[in-house]
Amino acid sequence: MEEAQYKGFALSSITGEQCAITGMLDVDLAAANSVMLEEHAAAFQYDPARMEIERRQAAIDIKHGDGVSEPACNALAYEVLRTLAVRRIEDQSALQHRRIALQEMKQAGGAVP
Repeated sequence: MEEAQYKGFALSSITGEQCAITGMLDVDLAAANSVMLEEHAAAFQYDPARMEIERRQAAIDIKHGDGVSEPACNALAYEVLRTLAVRRIEDQSALQHRRIALQEMKQAGGAVP
């Protein structure tokens, strides 16, 4: 993982947490954001200790700034909801393909392809 990616993951993580703590983001959406970030980060080789350092720095930066803003929380909520919707569509598509395959097998007399 490159430096910019560490910073991006850390900032998104801390932003989600702070938005939830301040009440500007639903806790379920903040939790979904956290899970999605963990899943995405798992695709990279990274140092968990370094990630924690970046998270702490992001928290300090947000605290010394104006904190999280409502527009930032709304943007994060939009991205989480959009990602969840895409996943739901992908899951439904996969289920439909599997249903069709099973129906075809059933009609063929149970033969396994």
